[in-house]
Amino acid sequence: MRHRQLGTAVKARGAAAHITGIDPDRQVLDRARAKTQQAAIDIEFVQGFARDAAVIAKDGATKAVSSLVFHQVPLDEKRDGLAAMYASLAVGGELHVADYGLQRTPLMRALFKQVQQLDGFENTTPNARGVLLELIREVGFVDVEERQVIPTPTGSISLYFGRKSSK
Repeated sequence: MRHRQLGTAVKARGAAAHITGIDPDRQVLDRARAKTQQAAIDIEFVQGFARDAAVIAKDGATKAVSSLVFHQVPLDEKRDGLAAMYASLAVGGELHVADYGLQRTPLMRALFKQVQQLDGFENTTPNARGVLLELIREVGFVDVEERQVIPTPTGSISLYFGRKSSK
C-alpha cells in the first residue's frame, strides 16, 4: 500500500485485520506511521518494494492491495511485484489493484500525458496500453477482471481483481 488513506480505509472496514504497508521511501513510511498513530490505527509499515511482498507476508495473506504503484515502475518490476503479491497470498486470497490502466479515449490519453511527463514514458506506457490485466494473469491469478474504470483529471484509473487458485 502506498497511501496511508488506503490503509486507514481498509482498517476501518476490518478492525481485526492485520495490515502491512510497504513502500521503498523511508520518509513516506515515517509520515504514514505518524498519521496512523495519531489516528490510533494499528498498521505495520515495512520499507521495501512490491517484489518484497512474499517475504513480508509470511503466513499467507488473505488480500494483497496496491494503489497507484505499478504505473511508476519498469515492466520487470510490475511482473515481479505482482508475482510476489501472488506468492504472499493463501489459496483463495484476493488481489486488488487500483492503478492507471488502459487509456481508452483520446481525452483520457491526453490527460494521462501529465502523469507520463512526471513519472516517465517508459514505465507508464505499458499501463496506458493495458498491460496489467495480462501480467496479473501471467503470474498465476485466476478470475482476473477489470472491475471498474474511473475517469480522473489525470487519466483513467482501473480497479483490477484476481484470485489465487488452489491449483
